[in-house]
Amino acid sequence: MHRRRLIERWIVPTMMMASVLLVPTAARADGFVTPFFGVNFAGATGGVLINAIDDSSRQTYGVSLGFMIGGVFGFEEDIAYAPKFVAAQGTQIGQTNVLTLMSNLVLGIPIGGQTGAGVRPYVLGGVGLLRTNAEQSIATLTPDQNSFGFDAGGGINIYFSDHVGIRGDLRYMRSFSAADSSNILGVILRKGTLDFWRGTGGLVLRF
Repeated sequence: MHRRRLIERWIVPTMMMASVLLVPTAARADGFVTPFFGVNFAGATGGVLINAIDDSSRQTYGVSLGFMIGGVFGFEEDIAYAPKFVAAQGTQIGQTNVLTLMSNLVLGIPIGGQTGAGVRPYVLGGVGLLRTNAEQSIATLTPDQNSFGFDAGGGINIYFSDHVGIRGDLRYMRSFSAADSSNILGVILRKGTLDFWRGTGGLVLRF
């Protein structure tokens, strides 16, 4: 009888508490939205970074949104538009713009945790769409071109509070498609060689 009461009063509650403590807690997930602005350079742009910074024709802007699980593994959708990927030349051919839509897997290191101030360096990579369009003022128009491609890169998020931070990001983009075999504004886009680097800075809104 005394043994039964001992089990009911002490052993069972102790075992239940231990089981709760030993079960791993679910990893906290946090979402983010990052509007950004920057420049495209190298590759098909025909320009280097130091010149692209002062050249309005190299500008690009967009937004990244996604989530991180435990601050380590995550997913990101990245949308960017460069209205003057290659600037207009002469009177016969207009500027070329580029739209990119990439789906990326993200690997980060949440230094300082997932709340409050902290730093999170990260790397990422994925695949998606590269859409180019060259405007012309003559009768023959270059049609829109949709190419399947990939991107890879990394950066760092610096958080000042639970919800606000800044991001610096550098990534490389390249097409897979042979459909890019064309000559646009003197830039040769042979199959798989529509490539460029993108450097951006942005505001990080974490929730």
